[in-house]
Formats: sequence, structure tokens, C-alpha cells
Amino acid sequence: MSRSNRWHRGGMTLIELLVVIAIVAVLIALLLPAVQRVRGAAARAASMNNLKQMALACHQFHDVYATLPPAQGPMRQWVGIIGPVHFHILDFLEHGAVVRNATHAFGFARWDINNTYSQVIPTYVSPSDPTVENGTADYGVAIWGLASYAYNFQVFGNPAAPVGTDIGYGYPHTNNIAFWFGKTGLPTIPDGTSNTILLAEKLAQCGSWVLGVNDGSNLWSCEWVRRRPGFAITGASPTSTGPASLFQVNPSPDVCDWNLASTPSSNAILVALCDGSVRSLTTSTPPAVWWSALQPSDGGPFGNW
Repeated sequence: MSRSNRWHRGGMTLIELLVVIAIVAVLIALLLPAVQRVRGAAARAASMNNLKQMALACHQFHDVYATLPPAQGPMRQWVGIIGPVHFHILDFLEHGAVVRNATHAFGFARWDINNTYSQVIPTYVSPSDPTVENGTADYGVAIWGLASYAYNFQVFGNPAAPVGTDIGYGYPHTNNIAFWFGKTGLPTIPDGTSNTILLAEKLAQCGSWVLGVNDGSNLWSCEWVRRRPGFAITGASPTSTGPASLFQVNPSPDVCDWNLASTPSSNAILVALCDGSVRSLTTSTPPAVWWSALQPSDGGPFGNW
């Protein structure tokens, strides 16, 4: 046998090469969905952990102050933290340095001191949120830190109080402490902490309101009407309360409703309950059941949710 024949028989023909490439392509096509599912499950698990940490921080705040924090604003006028729930619980998420950096010489802490509003708080950023980008958003004037989770006003606020003019504005117009600060005690929630939603997913960027810019945002430090990290806010819009407040499922960021909780998932939304547990509610959740779960004292039936 000649040397050329030995070399020829040990090689690979073009057809054989194409067959191998085809087999590899098929294997990749089969494995890719599985890899995506694993990545999605990992992101979902991380998001559940974020909500768990936020819920536990709310419980620790309650242990110290015997009440949950305000939905937004201060606990007392011009004293301590002035901002949403997310701002008030930073100390209990090991971000006390952010609070100290935001503290004025007069003793209050606020978003606009030392560019606090631009800070990224990893616990507030969901790996499943397609709008969260790098945790910040640039709206031309400043770079803001985003949040992928929001507070339930029905728990943190006081829906029974008169709705003030600041509902349409926010800081520096937030002066209706009786409305925003419900002074809610966890042991006194009539419907039970395991039956009441505390926090939920909400896309970091949702809806357009200025010159077509997608800036109806969820900002952890902000109290402005279209950028509050909250939902179910009484008087904010016709969709804020009642069965119309049902969460949005995988909405388009350009046209979604910033007054509602929202999830990037097509199947279910993640929520933290007042007892500190985290669970998912499927898209089959009836609107009336969702609204009942948001209210801490409606006494309504919860059904199988």
C-alpha cells in the first residue's frame, strides 16, 4: 500500500464533515432550550431571593420601630429618611453607608444629597427584568438607580386617609404623611400576614410620558408620581385599585401601565407576603382575588391563590 493511499483512507471526506456539522447543529438546537430554561430558573431563584431579603428587611424595620416604613416620605416631617420603602430599609440590607451618604447636616436623608439617587442597590435589581439594563437609567438630566420590585401601598400606606395633592407630584410636594405612612403593625393585619401581599415584581422601566421617552420608571429613591416604586396607590389612577389593578404579564415596556405591578414572566408574578415568604401567582389568578390579597383588612375570600 502506497503512502498516499494510507493518508487518503485516514482522512475525512466532505460529506462526512457535513454530517458531523449537521449532528453538532442538531445537538446545539436540542440543548439550547434546556440551557435557556436553566438560566431562566436561576434568574427566577435570584429574584425570589431578592424579594425575600426585602421582606426580611421590612420585618427587621418593624422590629425596631414597631411599624412598617412609610410607602414614601418621612415618618416625621423633615426627620430621618425621606423616601420610599426601599430607602427606609437600606440599613437592614447592609447599605447603611448609602443612608449616611444621603444624610444632610440637619439630620434628614434624601435622594438628592450626594447623588444618592444614582446608586445601584443589587438587591433591588432583578436578573429577569429586561428593562433594568445595568441597574441605572439616564434620562438626560441625571442617572438614576432602578428597582425591579415595588411596595404594595395598601399595606404601607393609609388608604383610608384623604388623598392629598401630592398624589400627582411627589417630592418636594410630599406633605401628606397621614396618607403615605400607614403605621402598619404586622401582628395587627386583620386578614393575616400569610394572606396579604407586601411586595411584588414591577418592571424597572414601564411606559412613556415625556416626548415618547420610556421613562415611567421604578426608581428606588424617588417619590415622583410616574417613578414611584409602588403599586395599588389609592387615587393614583383608575387602574390603581380594585380588580382593575391586576398585575401585568410580560408587558411591552413602551406601553405598559406604571401604576400596576408587572412581571417579565409569561406565566406568573413573584410576590412577597407579609409573613416574609415568597411565592408566585399564576396568570390565572382572578382579578378579584388579586385585589383581595392586596388589601390587609378587606376580609374577602382568597380562593386557591
